[in-house]
Amino acid sequence: KLMGISLRTKATLPFNFPSYVWKGVLGQPLNATDLEGTDAYLVQSLNALTDAKMTASDFDLVYGGEVTFTTTSSNGDTVDLVPGGERVAVTYDRRNEYVSLVYAWRLHELDRQVAAMRRGLGCVVPLRLLQLFTWQQAEELVAGKPDVDLEDLKRHTEYRGFRPTDPAIVYFWRAMEGLNMDERSQFIRFVWGRSRLPLKGRPWPQTFKIQRQGGVGDETLPVTHTCFFSIELPDYSTEEILKTRLLTAITYGVGGILNG
Repeated sequence: KLMGISLRTKATLPFNFPSYVWKGVLGQPLNATDLEGTDAYLVQSLNALTDAKMTASDFDLVYGGEVTFTTTSSNGDTVDLVPGGERVAVTYDRRNEYVSLVYAWRLHELDRQVAAMRRGLGCVVPLRLLQLFTWQQAEELVAGKPDVDLEDLKRHTEYRGFRPTDPAIVYFWRAMEGLNMDERSQFIRFVWGRSRLPLKGRPWPQTFKIQRQGGVGDETLPVTHTCFFSIELPDYSTEEILKTRLLTAITYGVGGILNG
């Protein structure tokens, strides 16, 4: 239901689900790419197991007797794919069967939970309308874009005790441009308690505020107030110092240690 509320109220709550959850909620078919998004190592292993260039002799040399008809669930439990699977070795002739069984289990092991999410969403939003969207579009409507658009953030920023042309502000935006998307998301969470910005064209519930933190020097870390979407920024003397302090803050402050 929270997903539906997020969509209806345009709150863009940060639901960071893999593609197979979004597809499952929408009733769309799943494929190997969806599993790769959550367990890339498993998909690589399965691809190697079914390599068309592999001969029966190669298979026996590499896998002989070591792979059984089992897989590991997302919570770490061993699951039999056939009755007594732990005692049934995967042979060269049955390797494709084994891979198909692994995909079938792993892609659908959370079907019950996803179905519950679908029912909850359907209580708030007509599911037939969501069929018009791809899973990526549905994710954006519900949770917003995972990418942090700095230009959009700048347009919704106000300065207190600083001017946009002050060196510390110039250093700040340069430092932000140098962060990768995960670090930018961490920053948004550090200053706002959420990891995604509102979608373009939607009203922002509040503007981002950068205010001067007075009476402190380069050794001080910035402090944020998530309820007010604001950061108290010392007047750092160099861009390098600002970026170092900012990365320290978003790395160790997200848990609340440095948040006001």
